[in-house]
Amino acid sequence: MDQPGTYWVKLLCGCTETLVDTFHISEVAPLTWTATLSDTLLCAGEEIALPLDPKLEYQLNYSPFNDTILRLSQTGSYHLQWTNGCEEDDIAFRIDYHPIYEFPVLALDSTICETPEIQLPLESLSDGFAIYIDAQKVEPPVFIRDHGDYRLSLVQDCDSMHYNFSIDERGCVPDITIPNAFTPDKNGLNDYFSFEIAGTINQYDLRIYNRWGELVFLSADAQTFWDGTFKGVEVSGAFTYVLLITVNDYGQKYSGIVNVIR
Repeated sequence: MDQPGTYWVKLLCGCTETLVDTFHISEVAPLTWTATLSDTLLCAGEEIALPLDPKLEYQLNYSPFNDTILRLSQTGSYHLQWTNGCEEDDIAFRIDYHPIYEFPVLALDSTICETPEIQLPLESLSDGFAIYIDAQKVEPPVFIRDHGDYRLSLVQDCDSMHYNFSIDERGCVPDITIPNAFTPDKNGLNDYFSFEIAGTINQYDLRIYNRWGELVFLSADAQTFWDGTFKGVEVSGAFTYVLLITVNDYGQKYSGIVNVIR
């Protein structure tokens, strides 16, 4: 018989007795389930969890396995077999842990008085780290070319470490060039007693006096410049200036003569 169904059989025992019995033949479905497993690297605490077809029978490493989910977290080599009673299949695979690399201790804060170009001390890192600066992946060697605050991230397969650091100008002597004359003729060129200050201004106090020691201009704002007037009246001649300024946490006093030329 090669067809599924219910059958009966009759057995004649002489002339007075007859035995009858029935039996069933079921068709086994083709073996289509397969294990989606391969060699795998796990992080600490991770596991493989593979749901199994409850209609099949399994052996794991040649021993019967009866759970409905295959959970594996230990390293080693594995052999999984399954059968529907007529056909069978199997797969071999291995589980290992990702290698763990020690995160370095890094001193990254720096003070640089000129435009910076520094190389971060990452030469000793192994190939097991990906490097990010402010969430942007970079490749070593890593250079910083601007002052500011930064975040360095070292990322492994299973862990990461973040370092916040600053490249600044604290304590650097400010480079300030103060002119000795200006021409407030309103032609758009050199109309104010002004000068550029590179760095972070922490404090600013500019005072200008006439030849009699009278205060003609006062400013606590580095963007407010003298226009060559006193009490609304245009003036000319030589004036004394005194500038008290703190830039990059470095305090300095400047004084001299500025000429108003009309």
